[in-house]
Amino acid sequence: MAPAHAFVAGPNELSAQLKVQLHKHLAEGGIPLDVQESLIAKMEAGKQLDSFTGAAPIESFIDETADMPQTVSVFADGSRRITAVELPADAGAARTGLSGCVSSSGWKINCKISVWDPISSAKFTIDYQTSTSSKAKVRSFRGASCAVVGIPSSCSLPSPTGIARAAQSSAGSAWARVTYKAQSGPLHAKGEFGIRVTGTNVSVY
Repeated sequence: MAPAHAFVAGPNELSAQLKVQLHKHLAEGGIPLDVQESLIAKMEAGKQLDSFTGAAPIESFIDETADMPQTVSVFADGSRRITAVELPADAGAARTGLSGCVSSSGWKINCKISVWDPISSAKFTIDYQTSTSSKAKVRSFRGASCAVVGIPSSCSLPSPTGIARAAQSSAGSAWARVTYKAQSGPLHAKGEFGIRVTGTNVSVY
């Protein structure tokens, strides 16, 4: 697993507009208002949020109320990191045109993978195949993008991004990932997220 990391270039006063946008983004991550205030104050002080330091979360749970099941990791300071993998429709529900994540000929097609952190989010689409004989695969990496809170802001997807290992082997899982760098004013974030398929197990990080 490659944890996300962030850095803040010293104490900085955040603009009122950026604070409003941060509050909206943090609320979308399910973070209570009082915790939002403490996290924004921590950012202004130039301190890293726990979700960016590689620290272990104090709680993790599955949120099944979202469009696709999300793994929510909550850290000691209240910051969160949210990862999700779209579940395929039942084989009988697979549609012509294969729109969205569906099962087709032993593959899971057009499945969206995403990550959310306190200042940014990123996603990509992948096809993957599980295996009962340790021959899992990934293919057709596409649609990678990232976004960051605030205007103006920037987000890029530097190398390495894409399929890291197309087929499960003695070297490890079938694996695809995105690395991303985001900036909004004095706030910066960088990290990696992806999908690993090992046998019949699918995980995101």
